[in-house]
Amino acid sequence: MRGRPIRIVSLLLACFVISCGAPDAEDDRVPRLLATPGTVFEGGEGEGALSGIWDVDVSTDGYVFASEPQAAHVIVFGADGTYVRTIGRRGDGPGEFRAPGNMSWTGDTLVVFDFRTGGNLFNVDGEYLGVVSFKRQTADNPWFGAMPIFLLADGNVMGFAPVPNSAVLDGARTQQAWLRLTREGELLDTLALQRLVGQDVEVDLGQGPITRRHPFASNPLVAVPPDASFMVMVDREPPAGGERPAFRVHRIALNGDTVLSQNVPYLPIELLDSEIDSIAKSIGAPQAERNGLTEHRATALVREQVPWPQYRPPVTNVLAASDGSVWLRREPTTGDSIRWDVMDAQLQRVGFVYLPLDIDVKVIVEAGSEGPGPGWSVYGVVLDAFDVPSIVQYQVSEAR
Repeated sequence: MRGRPIRIVSLLLACFVISCGAPDAEDDRVPRLLATPGTVFEGGEGEGALSGIWDVDVSTDGYVFASEPQAAHVIVFGADGTYVRTIGRRGDGPGEFRAPGNMSWTGDTLVVFDFRTGGNLFNVDGEYLGVVSFKRQTADNPWFGAMPIFLLADGNVMGFAPVPNSAVLDGARTQQAWLRLTREGELLDTLALQRLVGQDVEVDLGQGPITRRHPFASNPLVAVPPDASFMVMVDREPPAGGERPAFRVHRIALNGDTVLSQNVPYLPIELLDSEIDSIAKSIGAPQAERNGLTEHRATALVREQVPWPQYRPPVTNVLAASDGSVWLRREPTTGDSIRWDVMDAQLQRVGFVYLPLDIDVKVIVEAGSEGPGPGWSVYGVVLDAFDVPSIVQYQVSEAR
């Protein structure tokens, strides 16, 4: 649901305002927001050192939590960036992890989802409170069944039924179900069905198929805020002949009702042949030698087998904040920044901001701002030249 870390070569820590090209015509109707770098959370050597971050979350008093699946723990930083503590270790006992991933908050309770052990509960001091764990087998999902991922304010849980890539690629399943269940795993509501077709692509270079995430996937995106109070789904199908290009944003309540929907018109951006060649090479070249191929031939096979769209998907990521705002990462164009559109809880566009292209935004929280207008703190993961991650905070606010 939240994205994977991506590379960044350098980060300017001096206070600056990120800028990019001229806004389009619709940008005249909403303010351009400013992004200013703030605290960096990196841990350094030894205790607090970061290695491979999956998710980031923030408590109401500003503590920053980073889950690391490979290290099987959660690292905690103070609001000033200093290392505070490490929660958990590898194992199957109370407070231990196999692969901690997504995190959320229910009041002052931190919920750390582990694919193996379920939703592990901790207080703000890192003390273990228990676990919500089940795997409810269903007729339409015999692989993993439904499992918890978020604890809800009403005492129930939000779960999902993960579908293996192979089942999607061979047509056995086309959707993933998002569900509301009791703590014991009894089904209460189906919240949403997320279409998975087109999310992944399979390429065979001679030694058997390899599966990769489609570089220009157009299946719907789903987001849940840190307090799991609602869901957002973005339909981003490419434009069909005769249609006015638009993507659609839905706000879904925790009983499964779609309470708001908003069409967002946009100007499609064509995918260039040079971009296709570059991406095909990045997939094929590393596989060439093991398949007995030249880089040129491996690249050509990838180019032939991947179904390339005519246009870029208009939205490449979506995040939801606990204040109800929805953040839409638009399509990359040129330069080192990318535009995010900001919608309020009623799905009305309230602004847009440019953030670095190479930051993997994980969580957005409402922040105090002086004077009129909104303000948020954006937390994302960046990698240095040696793939060492750090967490960077940006303050986003209206220009004054």
